[in-house]
Amino acid sequence: MERLKEISRIIDKVFNASLDFFQSKDSTKKILLTTDRVTSNSTDTKHLEILLKEELLNENDIDLLTIEISYQLIKGRIDIKGEFYGSDGIILNEFNKRADIKALDDIEQTVTSFLEEIKGQYDEILKKFLQQF
Repeated sequence: MERLKEISRIIDKVFNASLDFFQSKDSTKKILLTTDRVTSNSTDTKHLEILLKEELLNENDIDLLTIEISYQLIKGRIDIKGEFYGSDGIILNEFNKRADIKALDDIEQTVTSFLEEIKGQYDEILKKFLQQF
């Protein structure tokens, strides 16, 4: 259980390091960080939700972009999954990885790389959801 707490702290750290990037966008109205825990199967899911300004939305009316990282401990290994999706449910980017529970540096690098990839494509993705730009 302590390893799950360490992984939780790593993901929080990576999310927090990315907040300035998303908050600095003119299209961002609000950012929320949330955690869902399911203790019965040692699963946590963390969300970084980016609420877009309503006055900029196009006819698709997608007003929320979510980066979700979920992880589950299974027999000394960690299954970690990341998804980036809009409020329409369409997945824009994702990854799946199984790692040794002790490989915290590897887990941090995986999550960091995923966030960096999203940041690299973020402006292009926003063009699809916003009237302007």
